[in-house]
Amino acid sequence: MTFWIMLAVTVFFVMLIYKVIKAIIQGGNNVPTWRGIIISAMLGVLPLYLFLCWIGKMGETR
Repeated sequence: MTFWIMLAVTVFFVMLIYKVIKAIIQGGNNVPTWRGIIISAMLGVLPLYLFLCWIGKMGETR
């Protein structure tokens, strides 16, 4: 049982590291919009919004 949990955690961390490296290599694909900045600042999640723009999940494409 413990072996399978350790294996699953190891696979998860390898995939996480892969995604982070891939995001850094592609870095800065999208730019934040003023509307997104204002709404996320009002909700208190501006750093999350900026990070998602940086990895290319939100914002406008360059």
